[in-house]
Amino acid sequence: MGRTSKNRSHIISIASYLFWVRGYEAVGVNDICEKADINKGTLYHFFKTKQDVALEVIKINQEKVLFFIDQTKGKPGVQRVLAYFDMMMGAQMDECNVTDKFAGCPFGNLSAEMAGKSSAIRDAVNIFFGKMIEFISEALGDSSTKKNTKVLATEIFTYWQGALLMSKTANSMKPLSKARTYTKNIFSSLT
Repeated sequence: MGRTSKNRSHIISIASYLFWVRGYEAVGVNDICEKADINKGTLYHFFKTKQDVALEVIKINQEKVLFFIDQTKGKPGVQRVLAYFDMMMGAQMDECNVTDKFAGCPFGNLSAEMAGKSSAIRDAVNIFFGKMIEFISEALGDSSTKKNTKVLATEIFTYWQGALLMSKTANSMKPLSKARTYTKNIFSSLT
C-alpha cells in the first residue's frame, strides 16, 4: 500500500477508534499499523510519534464536532445543545451495541489518561473543551440573559463529562439520560 493521504486519513480513523475504546497507553504503534493494514514506515511517513497521531486525532475529531454544531445554527439554543447531546449519546449506543460497553468521551478519556503526562495532549483537549463551553454558552444566551451563561455552560459541560464517565463506569446509559434531562430542564427554567 502506497503512502497516500488516504492512508493518513485511515491511520487517523483507526487510531481515533483505538484510543477511544482501549486508551492511549494501551494502544501501540504496532496496534494502529496492524488494524490499518499498513507498515510502520507508512505511519512514520505521516507522523513522527504516537503523540503526533493523538494530536491529529484530537484536531480531526474537534473539526467533526464543530462541523456538526455549525449545522445546528439557526435553531433555538436548547435544540442545538440537545442535537449535539443526542449525537453524542448515539455514538455511545452504537459502540455499546458492538462491544457491549460504553466507551466514554474520546476527549475526556485522553485527558484523564494523559493530562499529567503530555502538556500537548492536555492543551489540545482543553482547547476543545473551551469550544464546547463556548457553544453551550452561546446556546444559553439564546434562552436568557439573567444568569452568567459562561459559568452555567461550564457547569453543564462538566456535568456531561461526569455523566459520560459514570456511564462508562456503570456500563449504563442512565447517567447520560439523566444528564440530558438535566440539561433540558436548565434551558426550560431560563425561559
